[in-house]
Amino acid sequence: MTTTDRNDLVTTDDLDDDDELTNIQLEIGARLRKAREDKGLSLKAVEDQSGGEFPAVVLGSWERGDRKISVPRLLTLARWYELPVAALLPSAEGERLDPMDLVQARHAAMKLVRLLTPRESTEGEPR
Repeated sequence: MTTTDRNDLVTTDDLDDDDELTNIQLEIGARLRKAREDKGLSLKAVEDQSGGEFPAVVLGSWERGDRKISVPRLLTLARWYELPVAALLPSAEGERLDPMDLVQARHAAMKLVRLLTPRESTEGEPR
């Protein structure tokens, strides 16, 4: 490592972080594309159905990893696709999760909560 000033230090760790961020960006893009394709939608269909909120050219650049997506936009898009945002994010270990497995798990959990939540009784009904 060569340095002229302590503030100008560049280490191999910095390069690894950049590579990791690029890989994360590419993984998020792949998950965005899969979520869209699983819904049977084209880029143009998402643009049209979202009322232009997600322009096809921007969505395509996110999916290719050419452009970074902000957290608020990712949250909004996850809601639009009716997915938990976790389905669009790589895990910390780098393992790939199928977004549809997460959706099915969420639906099963919600059904279990409904079954286990006592219903409010109306007046006069036995509890």
